[in-house]
Amino acid sequence: MRPAGSLNAAVGFPVSAHTTASDALWMDVPMVTCRAHAFAGRVAASVVAAAGAPELATTTLEEYEALALRLATEPECSAP
Repeated sequence: MRPAGSLNAAVGFPVSAHTTASDALWMDVPMVTCRAHAFAGRVAASVVAAAGAPELATTTLEEYEALALRLATEPECSAP
């Protein structure tokens, strides 16, 4: 397992994350999540917004996939 400092992003699968979002953000790892219809996804969206990164919470699965792929393949980029 790599140290958290070498991660490009963390992702919830795809409408999950709850405590995981908090853990990732505490380690300075961007957490991508999708609000969608699941309670945990809405909680994670609130967590990333409270951390000052609301752009990491998408509203559709297509946006979620595109953002996760972008952050994973372009480590020098920041979220939109």
